[in-house]
Amino acid sequence: MALFPPEKEEDFAAFFPEEVLRRGLAYAREGRVRRVFRVGERLLGEVQGSEPRPYRVEVGPGLVGSCTCPYPFFPCKHAAALLYAYLERRPEDLWPRLEALSPEEAKGLLLRLATLPEVAFLLKELLSPEEVFAEGVRRLRQAFRLGGGEEEAKALLLSLPQAGREEVAAFLEALLEAPFDPGPYLGPVLRRYLDLGGELAFLLKLYLRHPFEALGEAFLALDPNLLEVARTLGVPRYRILARVVLPLVWPGLLSGTLLAFAHTLGEFGVVLMVGGSIPGKTQMVSIYLYDLVQALRFAEAARASLVLLGLSLFLLAVVRALEGRWRSWRSTTG
Repeated sequence: MALFPPEKEEDFAAFFPEEVLRRGLAYAREGRVRRVFRVGERLLGEVQGSEPRPYRVEVGPGLVGSCTCPYPFFPCKHAAALLYAYLERRPEDLWPRLEALSPEEAKGLLLRLATLPEVAFLLKELLSPEEVFAEGVRRLRQAFRLGGGEEEAKALLLSLPQAGREEVAAFLEALLEAPFDPGPYLGPVLRRYLDLGGELAFLLKLYLRHPFEALGEAFLALDPNLLEVARTLGVPRYRILARVVLPLVWPGLLSGTLLAFAHTLGEFGVVLMVGGSIPGKTQMVSIYLYDLVQALRFAEAARASLVLLGLSLFLLAVVRALEGRWRSWRSTTG
């Protein structure tokens, strides 16, 4: 589409599905296009659809644009209606008027526009994108608590290029609390974090967050009076660690180790993004199973799954046995 805005229907009709174009023309004839603006090579307007509030439509060269309607593809019938309304009304191009404003006039106009809530929000996005992104992450966490959040996550993904490292890190942390599978979002967010010079230590802490939480709870539950008594009796620090601390925090160490192993065993996205998927070198079991299923090699995938299941059951049995020995030791020394 070389000419935009179009001069006649033939300039854009071929780029629309026939049914979408027909319904757009019907909307335009019914007077559903409330307003049409032209700013340079872009057309903007409002089209009344099935909702009480009109949809906002923006169309530019190549029919690239957006619409607030729920239709998943663009251009939609509202974009077609806007183009038909433009051909009929031929509104004045506002761009020359804006270019002709003096700096004082432009500043005054901007200050008057800033009193409108929607314009003020757009200005906030342009002037402080990182702060707006951080607010979006806070709204995402609230949506997670209500069992949703996918729409908020998609919106944050679109504004990801404007976010700073701290905001992207907060987004990564929030995604781990998602009530849905965060896999499709983790890849681009992780790439953005690494592009911004992200710290590997933060990723490691994030990756092993649950094991670290188990270890932390174990050490926090330790009675400090026991350590004070040992110091009072003149016990060396290394013996306090070996004979007092480690026996008491052993369940937490065991739980943390088990959580770390289980988390690593089933990991997919992080390994694929950071370590790659090099067969025989960095390929994890989860990625190997995925490759087998994608290749329709279901028998091999089933055998690999059985091996993984057997390993998990074996480790669970070992953990249970160690826990039993620890309880027996506590009962005899307790």
